[in-house]
Amino acid sequence: MTDNITKSLLCCHYEKNALLILTKDDVETELNIRSNIANNSFWSGSSNALPYYQHVADNATMTSKQPQYLAHVNGFLRDFGRLAAFVSGQEKKLTKEGDETLYKVVEFKQAVLARINTMLAFDEFTPEMAQYAKELKAVIGWRTPKYSGKIYRASLCSPLDIFIMAFRQRFYLPGFVSGVVNPNNLSFRSFPRLNANPDANYENAIFEIDTSEFPNFSTVFESPDNFEEECLLSCYNIYSWKGIRLVEVRDALTENLVMVPVISLKVEIYQLHHDLTSGSINASSEISMDWIKRKGDLVKARCFTPEQLTMNVKELFASYERNFGVNSPDPRPLTWLNASFDETSHPLRVSPESCDASLATGYLHNADMERLMQWQRKKCLEAGKKWF
Repeated sequence: MTDNITKSLLCCHYEKNALLILTKDDVETELNIRSNIANNSFWSGSSNALPYYQHVADNATMTSKQPQYLAHVNGFLRDFGRLAAFVSGQEKKLTKEGDETLYKVVEFKQAVLARINTMLAFDEFTPEMAQYAKELKAVIGWRTPKYSGKIYRASLCSPLDIFIMAFRQRFYLPGFVSGVVNPNNLSFRSFPRLNANPDANYENAIFEIDTSEFPNFSTVFESPDNFEEECLLSCYNIYSWKGIRLVEVRDALTENLVMVPVISLKVEIYQLHHDLTSGSINASSEISMDWIKRKGDLVKARCFTPEQLTMNVKELFASYERNFGVNSPDPRPLTWLNASFDETSHPLRVSPESCDASLATGYLHNADMERLMQWQRKKCLEAGKKWF
C-alpha cells in the first residue's frame, strides 16, 4: 500500500466508464487497491485499509453501469425462488437462505459492505462476492417492509466528492447504502485536526437521503448493536442532489459540538431516469477535466475536519462560479446547488415525538407499495418513459 497522504488523495468517480484520474498518484493508488481486491485474503481476512476503502467506495459516483457489474451482478436471479417466499397477508418475506443472505450484512455490516462496495466501485470481482452481491440486491428488492422517509449516514468525504455530486445533479451510487432512520441515533466521529489516519473510523460529513419517492429498492432491519431501525438501500440506485447545509452535531468521541456539512440527496424513480439500452442515466453532464486538474491535490484529500471540509467545499463552488457562472465566457451555472452555509440552517436532530410519528408512517407494506407503484408508473408514462 502507498502511504496515508497518497491514499487520502484518491476519489472514485467515473467519466465514460473510466476512473477519473487527476495525477500519477491516483494511478498508483488505484493499482494498489485493484491488486488488493484481486487478493483472496482481502475478502476472507481483516484489512487495516478497509475503513479507507469504504469511504472511497461509499462516495463513488457514476453515470453509467460498469462492464463487469453488467456481466456478473446486474439483472434477475434465475433461482430466486430459493431466497423468496410469501406468507399470510401477502407480505414479502424471505426463506431461511434469503434471511442468511441479508443478515451477513446485519451482523458484519462494516466488513461486508466495505468489501462489496469496494468491489462495485472499482468494478473488480471475485466470483463468490459477485454472486453474493447479486443475491443481496435481489433480497433487498423483494423483502418488505420498505422505508419511505429520510435516512442518515456519516462519511469521510473530500471536497471533490461533494462537488461532483452537486455538479452531476443525478447519478448512481454503485454501492449498497446503510443508514439510520432516526437521526438522533447517528454516531458521528469527527475527523481530528492532527495526526489522523484516513484508515481509521472518522467522518467529516453527513448524508441525509430521502427515499419517499422510490423506496422500492430498500429494506429495514434492526441493528444488533443498538436495536435501532436501519435502512439498507440496494446498489446502483439513482440519486439526485438536493442541497448542502451546516448542522450542529455532537462528536461521539469528544462530546464537543461541531458544525458539520449535511448533504441532502433523494432516491429517484429508477424507471424515470435509467436508460435500459445504454445502461446509463439520461442527460448526464461531463466534468471540465482541465479545470478540476488545475485545482490540485487539495480537492481530493479527505483528511479534513468538518470545518476544513466546509471551507474547501465553499472555495470549490466559488471557483466554479468564477469559471462557469452566468457571467463567465463559458456559462454552465449550477442553478440547482441550494447551498446554505449559514450556521442557523435547519437542524438534523428531531424530537422523539416527531421521530416516532415519522417512523409510524415510514413503513410501506403491500397495499401501500401497490399505490406507490401506480403513481410511479403514471410519472413514467407522462415523461414518455417505458415502465418495466
